[in-house]
Amino acid sequence: MTTPSYDATPPISAPLRFFLTAPVFGLLLGVLLLGIDPDALLSRWSWPVLAGTHLLTLGMLAPVMVGALIQMLPVVAGVSLRRPLLLAGWSHLWLTLGALLLAGGFWLQQPPLLRIAGSMLLLALLPFALLALHGLWGRSSKDGTSGLMVVALLALAAAVGLGAALLGHVAWGLPLNAQQLTHLHVLWGGLGWVLGLVIGVAYVVVPMFQTTPRYPALLEQRGLYVLLAVLLLASVLLLLPEWSWLAALLSALPAAAFAVLTLKLLRQSRRGADVSTAFWRLGMACLLLSSLAASAVALGVPGLELLAGVLFLYGFAGSLTCGMLYKIVPFLVWLHLQRLSQRRFAIPNMKQIISEGWIRYQWRGHLASVPLLALALSWPSRWLLLPAAVSLMLSQLLLARNLCYAVRRYRSAVAAMAAAPVSA
Repeated sequence: MTTPSYDATPPISAPLRFFLTAPVFGLLLGVLLLGIDPDALLSRWSWPVLAGTHLLTLGMLAPVMVGALIQMLPVVAGVSLRRPLLLAGWSHLWLTLGALLLAGGFWLQQPPLLRIAGSMLLLALLPFALLALHGLWGRSSKDGTSGLMVVALLALAAAVGLGAALLGHVAWGLPLNAQQLTHLHVLWGGLGWVLGLVIGVAYVVVPMFQTTPRYPALLEQRGLYVLLAVLLLASVLLLLPEWSWLAALLSALPAAAFAVLTLKLLRQSRRGADVSTAFWRLGMACLLLSSLAASAVALGVPGLELLAGVLFLYGFAGSLTCGMLYKIVPFLVWLHLQRLSQRRFAIPNMKQIISEGWIRYQWRGHLASVPLLALALSWPSRWLLLPAAVSLMLSQLLLARNLCYAVRRYRSAVAAMAAAPVSA
């Protein structure tokens, strides 16, 4: 695996702007749940469900994933991103506006908003994916993380293209097979982009931050080929309606296998478990349960579609983004302060940048919100939606507080360094 090169790290504001956006969309998702008609949750195709799904995927998850890539591509993969602040500002602006308008267009059932949102999201994600792919493609050496980043970025481009086609059907009335396109959009966005990137990042951050053994060398070397083969084969099967059930079963296999393997590695951690480890364990458990629910749906069990989706997107991906943010953000603050101080000033350690106590408060809120949200979507009722929305909003408020506190610690430290006498 490539040794991280911290000298190549981009300016701290490049990834942080994405990280700070995520809990804002989490709060909006909670507001949506408070105002949604429970009957709308009886179908995954309803307009409010589509609004909530895209608040989660494009508002809560995508900013963290894009911000993490902007940080990790130069440091871990050795990819030089020219003018990272310009790239970050461009992608962040259009992603934020596009996600807001897309969710609003679905909620209000307004095709004009969907058309504008689609254009904004294309501007946000396609240039970023193409620039990152160009940098990764030009590397002479390919490790497991870099290879999976290539697969994830290709999957992102595919998911964006399929999403644009779906918007063409919904907003412009193009005669397309919406159900088939949706299944392909979910496959490439979920299995390829989300799971592919998580696996690639896990190769680095799980051994580094959780002090576990490395993932098996065979997985690091060949895992990306297995994932790509599953994506291609499942795509072909989805084009054949009588075999779509097999595509779902096939897609669940790598997800379940990765969850079981990661849980096994976390049990071998060489230090006591902290809160970020708890987020990882919860995420892997939800990924395994989501795989089982998706397999049951494929075999004809009704009523589990939304459960499988919320376990994957919120229980798995949402938990991991929290767990990684509590490692990445303090580390970035510490790293940039260390470089600015040049050992002339005392800087806070990582545990002082975000206190363990406040992280635990957010963990408890998130832990409560996962089963409550799963129950509310499985048996929609106002009595279940209310506690689910409140716990979700509480969790996201605490996440926003913790991230903003880290930024405040960084700014106060930089200001203190600037105000100190030269001889200090």
